[in-house]
Amino acid sequence: MYSHNILSNRGFASTKNTFSRNYSIIPSNNTITHHAQIAWKRLSKNSYQDSQISSINKIAQAFTLALTCSYIVLPGIFALNIDKGLRSIAQIHRAFGRKISEIFDDFEEIPVASGSIAQIHRASLKYKYQKKRIKPLLVAVKVRHIGVGESIRRDFDIINVVAKMSKFIPTLNWLRLDESVQQFVVFMMPQVDLAREAAHLSRFIYNFRSWKDVSFPKPVYPLVHHAVLVETFEHGERVSRYVDDLEGHVRLKSSLAHSGTHAVLKMLLVDNFIHADMHPGNILVRSKSSRKGIFKSKPHVIFLDVGMTAELSKSDQVNLLEFFKALACRDGRIAAECTLKLSIQQNFPDPQAFIKVKKIHM
Repeated sequence: MYSHNILSNRGFASTKNTFSRNYSIIPSNNTITHHAQIAWKRLSKNSYQDSQISSINKIAQAFTLALTCSYIVLPGIFALNIDKGLRSIAQIHRAFGRKISEIFDDFEEIPVASGSIAQIHRASLKYKYQKKRIKPLLVAVKVRHIGVGESIRRDFDIINVVAKMSKFIPTLNWLRLDESVQQFVVFMMPQVDLAREAAHLSRFIYNFRSWKDVSFPKPVYPLVHHAVLVETFEHGERVSRYVDDLEGHVRLKSSLAHSGTHAVLKMLLVDNFIHADMHPGNILVRSKSSRKGIFKSKPHVIFLDVGMTAELSKSDQVNLLEFFKALACRDGRIAAECTLKLSIQQNFPDPQAFIKVKKIHM
């Protein structure tokens, strides 16, 4: 969800604010007229940046902003990223009870990344812990989309009805779709609570405290809320660049694979606390430069977006250990038995035949 570091490292222009303006919080029940006035004011004050912007263009932009701030259903062509900044500012104010200029030196209204749950803004932190002034810290401000929790619940209610209906269709009954939906809900709903994600980050940081080549963003307390999470901004490039785009450099890729594999196995087998959303967009890599060149140094892996995690039951953990041991010993029978045990309600038509086939192929 959270690929803001990639955008920043590839030269995307950023919009910085110096907080010469006083932001007012926009209630959800305000009219389109009010939003248009706010948008016009913002555009007018920034018009010096581009003297070629005509009044007609500014009117069109203000109208678009007003529409996107309202709750009227309109075609997506009217959506602008700048509106997300307005909503994020309101969310931050509600979460922390302070003006945004009291928290950040700079805050980029246009999000550098946006996903299904939240969007990311880059900012420079001004204060920390009881207004004690410190050196500005570059942070990522994760702001939950308004109403996303209700939307997810509504979507799952609809999906669940369809899943339950599938039980009465013989050709679909074996899929047990209703059970799959319930399992998916367990993983999805915790992501809506950003305070929970901050707790996950703290736990991962503790688990990997002795590792030099793996890290996680650090939550910036007390700037942690259910709807807003402030964490350290981590620089790096998406792992897919090293895997897909980078030619050669076998040593670097091997070291990266080693670090990533060991980190996942540690989560799975040692800590029993697993990052359950490890797609390439949530894994960054950075390398320390050296005299021998950047590709002579050991890569550093950063895992992002830890809202979705998983923990195994004691029996599943033991079973998984036995499964890996069977693979290492090339014992097909044990591996097959462990595979069957992973299902709570096992209805395989011929388990012994499955075990026999796996035993032969191992």
